[in-house]
Amino acid sequence: MEGYFQRNWRTIKHKAQQLGIRREVLRPWSCEEEALLRELYPDETLSRDYIASVLGRTWRSVQHKIGELGLGDARPRNNPCQVKRHFFQIIDTNEKAYWLGFLAADGTVYIGGRQHAVRLDLQPRDLHWLERYRDTIAPGAAITRHGHRSVSVSIGSQEIVHDLVRLGITPRKSNTLAWPHIPEPFVVPFLLGYFDGDGSFTPRANRRDYQWVLLGTLDFLCTARDYIQQYVGVSLKEPVRAHKHTSPHLYRISANGPRAPIIDRTLNASGLGMPRKHLPEPSTDD
Repeated sequence: MEGYFQRNWRTIKHKAQQLGIRREVLRPWSCEEEALLRELYPDETLSRDYIASVLGRTWRSVQHKIGELGLGDARPRNNPCQVKRHFFQIIDTNEKAYWLGFLAADGTVYIGGRQHAVRLDLQPRDLHWLERYRDTIAPGAAITRHGHRSVSVSIGSQEIVHDLVRLGITPRKSNTLAWPHIPEPFVVPFLLGYFDGDGSFTPRANRRDYQWVLLGTLDFLCTARDYIQQYVGVSLKEPVRAHKHTSPHLYRISANGPRAPIIDRTLNASGLGMPRKHLPEPSTDD
């Protein structure tokens, strides 16, 4: 302590007395106290201040003993954002596959020290889609507005981040993203989510048809192309560089003419896609 503050012990002790700081006198834990802690700690209705007061110890001392006794998992962690921490542990629904694809395209994974988070930034016009994502995975998370530039939500969860990394969605993924290991029944909704993040489907100028474009790494797009040809039944050329000089790792695959709406209809057959990026549903009116 003297080395940390660069002062002698007498000076440190005097200042502590002035500040009203009392040093805890460590005393051994009795078997009865440990048994009482085992009984009290799992009860979520008891506050930490109450538990510490019953034991006659500081919360810091109680925390240390909790670790020694291995009681850390006996009480659920605080979860104010209502994060569904195991959402991506198993990809077994279209919705999970869709949001996995969306994050593969537009999400940002952050790992720094003890902090693990995934962030999603969208244009302000897509606020409703960001709210849908937030409500699906972490209903209590706050959405941040960045002026007229974007809206974003950041979800802190070690479990979600570890599952995303296991599936290939890593920090700085734009240069390294490969096709994740997901069950084949969920390939199409995954592709749909990825397209909604990094694809476009637009009318071609001075023509009466559309152009469909998907961006990504070469490795990712090679697999995506194979699956699109398999499930849609159209032929696509191999990926080409999107911007040869400015983005050496960015490639694209594309289709136009009658193939473009066929791809769009097939990928969005579930209706999960972002409405503005797809053809409207056919009218059922006579």
